[in-house]
Amino acid sequence: MSEKNQSLADGQSPLELKQIVGGLLFAAHKPLNVAELRAALTGGDQNEPGGPNPFGKVQERDIRAAIEQLQAELTERKLGIILAEVAGRFRFQTDPTGGPWVRQLLNLDKPTRLSKPALETLAII
Repeated sequence: MSEKNQSLADGQSPLELKQIVGGLLFAAHKPLNVAELRAALTGGDQNEPGGPNPFGKVQERDIRAAIEQLQAELTERKLGIILAEVAGRFRFQTDPTGGPWVRQLLNLDKPTRLSKPALETLAII
């Protein structure tokens, strides 16, 4: 069986799970761990009209496999973003090789100037 057609315990292909996990990580306001991803995937409010939640029985090992596939594809395609694990949580971030241009775009090389009220407060302290 090919990787794309390999079935999970609940009948979903890794490709579909990978897409949903990628969307969850992209939309999240903070890095997510595997348990948080699983909770989002198995939640009761996720049901499609006319059927049960297709990810209702997804296992953590399946989510980890989807994350590994995302990481491998992003590395292979060199898109300027990576899926990084930081303290057991996953997030999308810019590829370090693009750092000089990202710093330029965000003006991170310029020193931050304090406002006049901030300077006055600092002088009092």
